[in-house]
Amino acid sequence: MRYVFAIFLIGVVGIGHDFHCQIKTAKPVSTKKINDKRPNFDGEWLLDQSKMPKPSQIGVAIWSTIKTYSQVLYIQHTESKIVFRETERISFVDSLKRDDQTKVNERTHFTDDRGELKEVGLAERTRTKWIGNKVVVTQYSYGPFVKKVEPVSYCEYYLIDNGKVLVKHMRMITNTKYEKELRDMDALEAYWYYIRNEKNQ
Repeated sequence: MRYVFAIFLIGVVGIGHDFHCQIKTAKPVSTKKINDKRPNFDGEWLLDQSKMPKPSQIGVAIWSTIKTYSQVLYIQHTESKIVFRETERISFVDSLKRDDQTKVNERTHFTDDRGELKEVGLAERTRTKWIGNKVVVTQYSYGPFVKKVEPVSYCEYYLIDNGKVLVKHMRMITNTKYEKELRDMDALEAYWYYIRNEKNQ
């Protein structure tokens, strides 16, 4: 269920100077050392129901038709490839007389910023890279009628609580036509929390 669009981008630039100090050449940093410090998201993660984002006005109407909702996020992470596999299970209120649904969505991202293109279902063009200890996925406008390719949203993944909790932070980019179109339909920012399933580790 896609009721939330989102973004994340943080840039920190530091500039220092000393006109009286002798300039020394910095030693190259080993790529392996950098990779060793980065977290690995490999494993099965269960959506924390108690911390789900609050729906918008339209979202409230949609969620009122749902009896139970659960999501399992399975991640296969071997640098520089990350495969996200989301399985959603939905049951509806009895009055609707609708069958329960199970939806599976799988996405593959490459953290070396090579870019990804998904053309099955809703077409998406994304780029993925590390920013510190967070994996950031930037989604771009894409389609036959798109005249200017521009970022639409960001989604970042990172670990907290000593690696026991995975956070997915999503937010729409502001000042775009997409934000205006979706303002009344979806939340512009949301945090999703997943708890590591220790039983399947």
